[in-house]
Amino acid sequence: MAPVTKPTWTALLAGITLTVACESDRPAGPSLSHNLEPVSTCSRTCIVASTEAALSAAHFRPDSATHPVRLAEVLVRGMPGGALSLSLNSSADLRHAFAGRGHVLVTIGDRQPRTVPLAALSDPVELFRFDSEDTVRVTYHLARDLPGNLKGTFELVQHLNSGTVLTSSRPYVRGLGQASLLGPCPVGSSDFASVCGIIVNIFPWAAGDHFGATFQSDPGSGASRPITVTFQPRAVKSVTVTIHDPTWAGNEMVARGVGGVELGRVSFSYSGVFGQNIPDTRTITTPGIRSVALIPSTGGPNGDYVAYDMQIVPDSTCDPPWPDPWLRDPTIQQGMNSQWQAEWDKGFDRKEPGGWIFEDLATGEYEFVPGEVLYQDQCEIELNPTPPGIPGKTARGSWHGHMLTPGLPIPLGCRNVRPGQTAGNGASARDRNFAKTSGLPDYALDENELFKVFADGHWERMPWTKDNFCRP
Repeated sequence: MAPVTKPTWTALLAGITLTVACESDRPAGPSLSHNLEPVSTCSRTCIVASTEAALSAAHFRPDSATHPVRLAEVLVRGMPGGALSLSLNSSADLRHAFAGRGHVLVTIGDRQPRTVPLAALSDPVELFRFDSEDTVRVTYHLARDLPGNLKGTFELVQHLNSGTVLTSSRPYVRGLGQASLLGPCPVGSSDFASVCGIIVNIFPWAAGDHFGATFQSDPGSGASRPITVTFQPRAVKSVTVTIHDPTWAGNEMVARGVGGVELGRVSFSYSGVFGQNIPDTRTITTPGIRSVALIPSTGGPNGDYVAYDMQIVPDSTCDPPWPDPWLRDPTIQQGMNSQWQAEWDKGFDRKEPGGWIFEDLATGEYEFVPGEVLYQDQCEIELNPTPPGIPGKTARGSWHGHMLTPGLPIPLGCRNVRPGQTAGNGASARDRNFAKTSGLPDYALDENELFKVFADGHWERMPWTKDNFCRP
């Protein structure tokens, strides 16, 4: 192979401009991308990108220099005379690094992209002025012409002086609310990126060479190598992959959870004819996906060349330390949260909620079953320790909610509580005895923790907060 030389910046930007122009060749209008977020998270002053991950993704690499990093997409309704502009807040070290390199490519509607140097954005640069009331789609890309390991304050800001931002998709903005992190979110335009609140690392990675694919293992069209895609700090609950040019049998996608435990595996269809591209799309949906392996076929005379597109849906559930699949199920987590909160909101009339967690043996789905409640107040719930018998379903455990704040006096009206006692923390003796009697785990949820009582009576705890995505 001939040695690769670094292109001049003029040639590089010309190539990037052509790439973006093709990608954005669509009419302006109110149609929305799948992962655009609500208007409340982006106003007339709208942060387009604010994480160092965007700078890492725009690191110059010869094999991907002409594929810019997609930063954001914003749908804007402008008023006559309104101006749209862009500015940059950055630390001194970054401003020095941006001298002579670092470019934002802005596409407005179906117009040709405009290239704006980052170094020119210390003051707002006007991008567009509305002659009449109109809705335009603004897409921002970052050219891959930056040095590696850039650190410092980086905040790219869009300004609109007259009009409204309707919706936006801004995966490189730090700290967006949960509404913007639901997906599906396209990944793969770089080997390392923060997408919809998930840090995605792809290794090995090269930009797609053929068929409009996003990425592949190596440049060119030789035999592909296995690719590993990892997700941090949260898991994802769905991965959809389109494979391009699968010729031979044996192309697979494998999803794995914590510790590399396999959660799902699918095989892609294939054409059996060299050079005939018949793409195939497959999805694995299960909570707790931490990595995906894309395994190419080794069939044919030299193995298979394939390329990929990928979308992810972040897991809206938290990740308990115990290997209980029902506890990772969104139905169960959200159900415990909502039932606990409904009782908590009743104030003096609250009572401990609880019941059983059942699995449908035919479908594998989990659900709540109330069970036989023998007694209930805000200090305890007494269930019959024998779960109901339901044909085709089996009990996997029980749960209940604690309604008392540890350290505070226990209110009057609680059975089995002497006046003057204060609420403790953790699993009570009644909780431990119940699990021993039922022979199944019992889960106790309170204001900020979840306790698991094992069938032998010992118990463990974990945080149950917004910070680890357990609370809504």
